[in-house]
Amino acid sequence: AYIVEVVSGEDFKVYCITHIFGPLGMESSSFSWSDLDMSKAVTLYLQNRMPIAPYDDQLYPGGSLKTSVEDFARFMMVYMNGGIYKGNRILSEQSINDILTLQNPATGKCLVWDQSAGNWYSHSGNVDGAGAHVDFQRDRKLGFMIVGNMTATPVYPGGQIYDIVRHEANRY
Repeated sequence: AYIVEVVSGEDFKVYCITHIFGPLGMESSSFSWSDLDMSKAVTLYLQNRMPIAPYDDQLYPGGSLKTSVEDFARFMMVYMNGGIYKGNRILSEQSINDILTLQNPATGKCLVWDQSAGNWYSHSGNVDGAGAHVDFQRDRKLGFMIVGNMTATPVYPGGQIYDIVRHEANRY
């Protein structure tokens, strides 16, 4: 976020709204709950099934994007389409390539995404009350996102839901 702010001269949140969320039509996305229509938000639950109030955590700007499946699908399409969404350039192709370049072969880590066998890229997020996992194959333009509104949900690799969805995705 700091580098984006120095280079652009804009606050990181404003930059994201102006240059990413806005052009992608991501109207249900923010790093802060106060920016969102709470009537569309789900209840968050701890693993013991206790509901918790929405909260902004300390992961900003490295994580904790609050978003809808539809909004994040648009974001994922930018990566699969070399930085373009519906004919509009959102990120340069070089930026996409740099972001998806393997940085540590031992761990499969790129910059933000993890790379695994079959040229799959993935990213997981987990905070109290929510979990999400995204996988995509850029060359096949195939991807999926699994979200849950509970801590330690089975959306991650090795979890029952993930295994079923990944198996079905591989059929396409």
